[in-house]
Amino acid sequence: MDFVTHPETELMVATITHVGRRWMLMLYDGQGDHVGTEWHPSREAARDGMRRHMHALGLTETGDEP
Repeated sequence: MDFVTHPETELMVATITHVGRRWMLMLYDGQGDHVGTEWHPSREAARDGMRRHMHALGLTETGDEP
């Protein structure tokens, strides 16, 4: 499982979990609220979705991104 936490609140922003043949991307707002779930055919597609969500929240990618 991959996950990203908000740098200020340390609450979840996104998680990627392998479920069967697909990858589930669960999105959070960094304040503890779930805002959506996306299903992707590959881990890379889920990671792209995670990056888009981070960008939408105004978070930049760092070296410790999964």
